[in-house]
Parts: sequence; structure tokens; C-alpha cells
Amino acid sequence: MTVSRRHFLQAMGIAAAGATMLQWGAPGVQAQAATSDPNLHLLNRLTYGPRPEDVARIHAIGYEAFLDEQLNPEQIDDSHMDSILLPFGLLKLDRHALYGLDDAYFRSYQALIGAMISRAVYSKRQLLERMVEFWADHFNVAGDDSKPDQVGYQRDAIRANALGNFRALVLATARHPAMLYYLDNAYNIAEHPNENYARELLELHTMGVDGGYTEEDVKNVARAFTGWTVHDSTADGFYFDKDNHDTAAKTILGHTLPTDRGIEDGLHVIGLICAHPSTAQFISRKLCVRFVSDDPPQSL
Repeated sequence: MTVSRRHFLQAMGIAAAGATMLQWGAPGVQAQAATSDPNLHLLNRLTYGPRPEDVARIHAIGYEAFLDEQLNPEQIDDSHMDSILLPFGLLKLDRHALYGLDDAYFRSYQALIGAMISRAVYSKRQLLERMVEFWADHFNVAGDDSKPDQVGYQRDAIRANALGNFRALVLATARHPAMLYYLDNAYNIAEHPNENYARELLELHTMGVDGGYTEEDVKNVARAFTGWTVHDSTADGFYFDKDNHDTAAKTILGHTLPTDRGIEDGLHVIGLICAHPSTAQFISRKLCVRFVSDDPPQSL
């Protein structure tokens, strides 16, 4: 699943048209609706609030050009953010360096919050920042013990994939130490499977609570991810422990994973669920609610 400019434009256009049409509705809503226009609706949804420079920009280049620009953040000169983010330099450190800092937990948390607020206020790449926030909430990790790992999680898993391929995003979160610790998959082994991550992956990250999977699917997804753990000997912290992986056959969503495989089981599962229609429906609706309308039409 990738962010489609065509579908994004269409969705935003429908929502904006709906807002404009309210001008001709009941008298009680006319005053508020009369001030609505597609440009303002777009800015209200895609940014952290219309700033004077954003209003000027969208009026100068037009609705579609502004949206397309925001969907290509690498083409936006945001170099002024470099100096603003200087106080948060530890956000560039790897996990080994972070864990070596004095008071690493508090300093990591302070830097994450400070940088998030600074980017929301000052960055020209407003849609990117909204998407980082969206995915960080969707693939939530928490816990004081993982604060240093959350620095790399936000940077390398969430931000790096915020406007990219959904499958790549799911994989990046699945193998990151912050997620592995948060949902206990770091301790998921063949002899004692832990279902926490498997259940969250299906229920909250991809297919949704009514996505059509069964309890047996949850158990087998957990088995597929046995051995996905953390080890300080690797650069990014991820380690596949083949000796603790369940190599027996597994059936998930009607697909059989053959025997005697390793990390391929987890990769196969991610491919299956990301391609499932329930995932497309669940994720698309969440995106529409965030960026189009609180009650988006089913046609979207």
C-alpha cells in the first residue's frame, strides 16, 4: 500500500466540495460554512493549522500543486529546520550511543517531544509531520525502559516510511527493538509462544478487530514470529534467533507456511496481511477520518 496522489486528491476534493455545499443547507450552518473553501479545508486537514505562509503558498500555486508538493517532502527546502533542531542532536545517535548517555531515558524523551513540537510549528513539510504523528500513534510503542530505542523507532521506522510503502512500514516496526520489547516479541520463543505482538499486529496494525482472522490465526502468527528478538551485537538491535524459532508448518488466513523455514515465516505473514482486503479497508478508513472527514463516505 502506497500513498496515491490521485486518490488523495480525489478524497480531499470530495470532502472540500461537501464542505462548500453546506453553504446552501440549513440557515443555522450558513455562517460557518460560508467561510469554508477547499483551500482552507486542505490546510486544516493536512497541516497543524493554516499559517500565513501556507495560505499564501496555496493561493499562489493552487490546491492540487500544493498537495502534490506536500506529498513530495524531499522537494521542499526545509533547511531552516537544521538550526531549530540543533538542541536535539542526540536524535541522530544510534541505539548503542544513546544507551551510553547519562540519564539516557529522560534526555531521549525530552528530545523526542521537543523535536516533534518544533517540527509541527516550523517545518514546511507539514503533511510529512502529520503522517509521522499518524503512524507513530497507529504503531504505538510506550514504556520508560524503551525511551532510547524510541528515538531510532521514530527516525528509522516511522519517519523513514511515513509517506512510503505500507508493507515496508509494517516490517520496519515489526523488527525494531522498541516494538519487540513493547509487545514482548523479544521473548517469543518456540517453547513458550507469546501472542501479544501477533494479536496487536492483526487487530490494531493491519486487519482491524473485525478483519476476519481467527484465534487460531493469532496463535500461528505468534509462532511465525518466534525468534524475532533483540541483541546488542547487531547494528540496529534486531536479531533472528533461529534456535528459538518454531519450524513446524503453520496455516494463517488459509495459507500454509511450510516446515523448516526461519525468518521467512514472519516476512511471509507480513506480506499476507498487508495484501489482505481487510487491511486496505481498515487503514484507508483511518486515513480518511484523519485527513478527509470525521465521517467519510463509504465510497472513499
